[in-house]
Amino acid sequence: MRSRLNRIAAAAGLVAVVATLAVTAPGSAEPSKTLKQAQAELEALEIQAETASEKFNEAEVKLEEATRKVRRARDKAHAARVELVALAAATDRIAAHAYMGGAGADTSLTLLLVDDATEYLRRAGDVEQLARTQNAALRRVQAQRLTLAQAEASLTQQEQAARVVAEKMAEHRREINSALAESQRIVRQLREEDRRRLAAIAEQQRAKAAAAARQARETAAERPTRDRPPSGAQGGTPGGSARAAAAVRYALAQVGEPYSYNAKPPNSWDCSKLTTAAWAAAGVSLTPYSLAQAQQVRRISVSELKPGDLLFYFKGARHVAMYIGGGMLVEAASPENGVQVQDAWNSWSSAHFSFAGRPVG
Repeated sequence: MRSRLNRIAAAAGLVAVVATLAVTAPGSAEPSKTLKQAQAELEALEIQAETASEKFNEAEVKLEEATRKVRRARDKAHAARVELVALAAATDRIAAHAYMGGAGADTSLTLLLVDDATEYLRRAGDVEQLARTQNAALRRVQAQRLTLAQAEASLTQQEQAARVVAEKMAEHRREINSALAESQRIVRQLREEDRRRLAAIAEQQRAKAAAAARQARETAAERPTRDRPPSGAQGGTPGGSARAAAAVRYALAQVGEPYSYNAKPPNSWDCSKLTTAAWAAAGVSLTPYSLAQAQQVRRISVSELKPGDLLFYFKGARHVAMYIGGGMLVEAASPENGVQVQDAWNSWSSAHFSFAGRPVG
């Protein structure tokens, strides 16, 4: 996990900013903040942005489901319209046939006027059958009209639900942008000396993370592909297994790749989309947002941790990382640091850690 200062530097994008920002002008309406004040505010803003990002992911999953429901409702409404048109056409033909055949004339009166009563009665029976057919057809048309009305109402409801979710996504996107803008404002208030100090710390942390990633890849390559499951674990549990090893290898292969609050794997990642893709490579399905993943794992104690297990942070499960063994983890960290390897128990993670879980499937 990122150290506290590295997370702060990441939230503000300091490496890119330091080269261009000037010192706050004398007489500015906003006095320069101390380094300590900036650290606290930037950390809070990073948490705010990542929380909004995971809410965005949640809404994105819900929108996909809502869109599928809209498509199904639209297909049903279309099928109902086609069926209604066909039934109406058939009913029109029956009605025309009945009219041309004299259906509806008084049977007893007509019987007195015809020459061949037997032939008439046969025809009358045909007419009565036609009338029954016509009535049945009309009932089918009425039933189909009701089916169409229900299908159209369902379509309207699903479209409205999709719009609500889309609006939520836009709201969470605004929250992310607001947090990032506020982070940049805070950085602009810092003295140039403090900005340089934070940038130097961030650079040191990136170098340390790169070295940790190299070591983690070497360790993963040496690790047996089939480990015994932890004591007391149920048979077939992925944690510590060949599947877990595959998930770890996949995640480590992404180290150095970019982070985005609008992640589009495999070109960019956020925390939950990385863990989703890593476990998908091992044949285990996870929903790509951390709150859902928290419900899809079997909770375990820290003492049970095996490579591939997931670690959840702040507000229960607003950030997720993957344990890789040796007290280390891999995570999609921030726009500044991308996917990286970090100490699993540094000061930040210890302060914000919620629980650990093992994917099942």
